[in-house]
Amino acid sequence: MDRSPDRLARIATDLDQIGLEWRRLRAVEPDAAGDTEQFLYNRNAAMQFHGIDMTLGEIGCFASHVQALKEFLDGNAAALLVLEDDAQPDAAFAQGLTQSLDTLRNLTDLRWSCVNLAAGYHKRNRPLAPVGDRMLLRAYYFPILTAGLLWSRTGAQCFLRHVATAGACLPVDQQLRRHLAQTGLGLAFDRPLLRLRAEKSTIDDRPTARRQLARVRRNLPNYLHAALHQLRRT
Repeated sequence: MDRSPDRLARIATDLDQIGLEWRRLRAVEPDAAGDTEQFLYNRNAAMQFHGIDMTLGEIGCFASHVQALKEFLDGNAAALLVLEDDAQPDAAFAQGLTQSLDTLRNLTDLRWSCVNLAAGYHKRNRPLAPVGDRMLLRAYYFPILTAGLLWSRTGAQCFLRHVATAGACLPVDQQLRRHLAQTGLGLAFDRPLLRLRAEKSTIDDRPTARRQLARVRRNLPNYLHAALHQLRRT
């Protein structure tokens, strides 16, 4: 974000030191007086799933990820790496990223949309292939956190179609989990490939009190879809 130049400076230094070419995407920061519908915010669905409105910070974070996917699809790259500014990429990450891309290219029959690089995964999964000292997994219940994501072109297209239909109604990590639970095309590792800095979130805090019924509505379909894909061995 423009108001966090210190965080940008730290991750820029990390990326330059490991020799990764990168480009900054300016974060979307909705104005309190603005129209959130321009960011596809679906308030009715948000109230259904959460029982409360999304915060402006959550809407901006969601819109920033959507913008990154749109710019990716405007180009010709085969995959997109999205890093948030609390990521701490190092030489081990660069090596693991190269190995991951090689593995994904070699698994020619593998259908996948998105790989979570920043969150280890131990719930419903299916081992796919070793990548260095880690195991690449089919993550039927996609991990929370969007600090480091690796997208395929088909995955980006599919998620944007989902957002165009459903709108933004959950924080982006939770809506991505919901979408990938439905498709069964999320991947992760048994241990995180990417380290994170202990940075305070720049997204405004949401109220801690949430309606239990809304939580059940939000999570139960994810569990059911994940279990179904696991049984099918998607």
